[in-house]
Amino acid sequence: MAVPQLTDFILYTVTPLTDTDYAFNWTELVKYVTDGTFDFTINSLTTTNDVAIGGDVAIGGDLDVTGVMTGVTDITASGTITGATFVGDGTGITNLPTQRVDRGDPATFDFTQTIIIIDGQYHDIDLSAIVPVGAKSIELEVAVQQSSSPSDGVGVFFRKKGNSFTVNSKGIVPQIINLTNISEVVVSCDANRFIQCAITSAQITMSAVVTGWYL
Repeated sequence: MAVPQLTDFILYTVTPLTDTDYAFNWTELVKYVTDGTFDFTINSLTTTNDVAIGGDVAIGGDLDVTGVMTGVTDITASGTITGATFVGDGTGITNLPTQRVDRGDPATFDFTQTIIIIDGQYHDIDLSAIVPVGAKSIELEVAVQQSSSPSDGVGVFFRKKGNSFTVNSKGIVPQIINLTNISEVVVSCDANRFIQCAITSAQITMSAVVTGWYL
């Protein structure tokens, strides 16, 4: 039996595999493809079905999938990848659109000000036990209260681990004494799912819960 060619596989989506050994044996062609020994290049792919791939995918155009992608080791595309729900850590994926993952319904806060040295400096918070590999940002719900009269610039601040400039930090600044301020913040994380937090007053209490993350 002849080895199937790229043109055979594509042609079958339009017309039968005329003049090939696979013209009347689609099962054999599918088996050859799913065995992982059939390589092909796609310029543009649109599908409403799930896609299961055992290796790498290189695409010269856009990839638009409304199903679930599983088993992919790596994807590179000169266009954009849209619509796909990717199952995996996503570390080898390029041009994948941001996807929010809802954590569900956590019952308790994940951390408070007690894990942070309150000196106005940024300190690490490790969220790797909650947030999976491949996450680019972490969504937090943060409750902040100050037991003394609030003042300008006093509050709780978050940033990506490795960042240096305060202009790119996310802050919650209390406005009224003893009134809890609840805010949602999205903080970029490093590859190890670390973020950093700075608290500028010992009169501040803070509780935070991870509500989701972005891949």
